[in-house]
Amino acid sequence: MTVNQAIERADALYPNVLPFTLKMQWLKELDEKVFTEFISSYEGYEKRAPEKEYTPLTKLLIDEPFCSIYVRYICLQADIMNGDTAGYKNSASLFNSAYLSFMNHFNRTNFIKKRKIRIGGEC
Repeated sequence: MTVNQAIERADALYPNVLPFTLKMQWLKELDEKVFTEFISSYEGYEKRAPEKEYTPLTKLLIDEPFCSIYVRYICLQADIMNGDTAGYKNSASLFNSAYLSFMNHFNRTNFIKKRKIRIGGEC
């Protein structure tokens, strides 16, 4: 999914007047967070870091069938910007559920990096 596709889907679900560039920044921040806190810990993904600059055609980090995470995140952020507390709670629940499904699938289908473990003190 590209940045433009995610924003178009979110706007169809949650019509708003928020700037496209702001939504693009939210997607970039989410990709950076997902990569830093999760994906970079797995073998083979060290070099799959998010792009430095995002454009409407930038491919997002999370693929189908889990890319609804991006749409949910934009809706969540829009609720925050609009001060819609009830909407935020619903959007946060939908986002968290989608993100948890992605993390569970990723954990089942990938290997975490091997790390050297040191037990005990100095010899």
